[in-house]
Amino acid sequence: MIHRRLSFALAGALLSLAATSAAGAQALCGAPAAEPGARLRGPVLHVLDSETLCLALGPTPDRWLQLRLSDAGEPGSGAVPTRGALMSVAFGRDVDCHILDVAEIGNQATCEREGRTLAARAREPKAARAGRGWR
Repeated sequence: MIHRRLSFALAGALLSLAATSAAGAQALCGAPAAEPGARLRGPVLHVLDSETLCLALGPTPDRWLQLRLSDAGEPGSGAVPTRGALMSVAFGRDVDCHILDVAEIGNQATCEREGRTLAARAREPKAARAGRGWR
C-alpha cells in the first residue's frame, strides 16, 4: 500500500514537472547538496540536459537531488550524449550514485545502472536512437 501511494505521489510530481519550463524544472530538484563520498540510490525522475539529472530521494521535488555526471564528457570517451540518450537509459530507473564532489556547478557524481555508468550507456548508438523519441 505504501509503495502504491509513493507511486501516485511520484506520478503527480512528474505531471507537475512536465508543465514547467526547463529553467523552472531546475529549481524543482531542491534537495540540499550531498556530502562527497556519499552513496545514494533512487529513481531518476528528471533529466535536465545531456549530463545533469535529478535523483529522487523522496516523493516530492524538494527531495530530488540534482547531479552532474562527472564522466558525461570525459575526453576520449566518445561523443557527449544527448539529453534524449540520457533519458532513454536513465529516466524512471533506479540508479546507484557516488557523490564525488560538491562544486559551484552542483553535485558531481558517477551514476550506474546494472554495473555500467549512465554516461557510458548514453553514448551507445542504441541509446542515441532511442533518445530521438524523447522530448
